[in-house]
Amino acid sequence: RRITQSVSSVGGRMGLDRLTAQSRRTGVAFAAVGTQIKSLGKNLMWVGGGAAAGFYGITKMVGGVAELGNEIKTSSERLGVSAGWLQEWMYVGKQFSVENDALIDGFKELGLRADEFVKTGQGGAAESFQRLGISVKDLRKTAGETDKILDLVMASMGKIENDAARQRIFDELFGGSGGEQMVEMFKKSRSELSAM
Repeated sequence: RRITQSVSSVGGRMGLDRLTAQSRRTGVAFAAVGTQIKSLGKNLMWVGGGAAAGFYGITKMVGGVAELGNEIKTSSERLGVSAGWLQEWMYVGKQFSVENDALIDGFKELGLRADEFVKTGQGGAAESFQRLGISVKDLRKTAGETDKILDLVMASMGKIENDAARQRIFDELFGGSGGEQMVEMFKKSRSELSAM
């Protein structure tokens, strides 16, 4: 306990508190944070093993956040949405135990199935779009943008009250894994989800 208090006190004097606050403020400036960590690491060498372990933990945490930032950027580009939009949905999904991979995969499937329906008038999700009252013309207005397609689906989901029908629609629109996990989330109203 005394070692932890000592390390915490030394960390505060050396700028760990500033580093943590800085990393909370932005997901973009991790290169600058990384530079601070390197210089901080040199200063912590004299403190000993406890500080080294703490330093390693901080480095790992920042590295993990930076890696997540890269994944969000890559996924948002693939989906054709902003990173902010995707992060907001990841946060909402987390409230309903929807894994990030399932959420991203579900959005990707939604875009692919909408495109197939627009191009052929058929496909794995054709019946679901029809049950929701979403026509090919409606989907064309979205210009294939995932966020607009999702808005269209959410606006129409209120028509489906039967849980089994809703599950089937979600499986067809978002794919098996994504649809299964997202069904509880989309039972909430648009205003509730927006508030989150």
